[in-house]
Amino acid sequence: MFRRTTSRDRPTTKRWPVLSGRTATGTVPGCELPFSEPHLKARRARSREPNTLGGMNFSAALELLRSGRRVARRSWIQPGKYVYLEPESVCVSPDGRTRRLAAHLRFVTADGTVQAGVQPSHAGLLADDWYSVDEAGDRAGNEAGGGGGS
Repeated sequence: MFRRTTSRDRPTTKRWPVLSGRTATGTVPGCELPFSEPHLKARRARSREPNTLGGMNFSAALELLRSGRRVARRSWIQPGKYVYLEPESVCVSPDGRTRRLAAHLRFVTADGTVQAGVQPSHAGLLADDWYSVDEAGDRAGNEAGGGGGS
């Protein structure tokens, strides 16, 4: 009545591209693998300059963080979130001794809660949608008529 199917019973519809050198050829014409030379050159060029949305990669965002700016990602759904760099400081430990507190990133959530010692995810490190919160705020104020003039 019911028969168990095997891999021989199912038709093969998926064919994988044949690797030839550093690009994919064969069943997917024009498909390039992520490590192909044209892809790497394009990615390097994109990482040196902001994208069309005014975003930047994490390296550029880190430079802004080091200069005291706040940064955020366009892909974050809730507005008001941002990251800033807390500089090196001195704190008093529970045993009463003065200790050095290393510089670290702090994340401010949409409700204003501060999370200390955060690390960007792999997706965040590779993203090109970082932007300066301070510059975006300045631009919004100028567009609303709050900036410039004498």
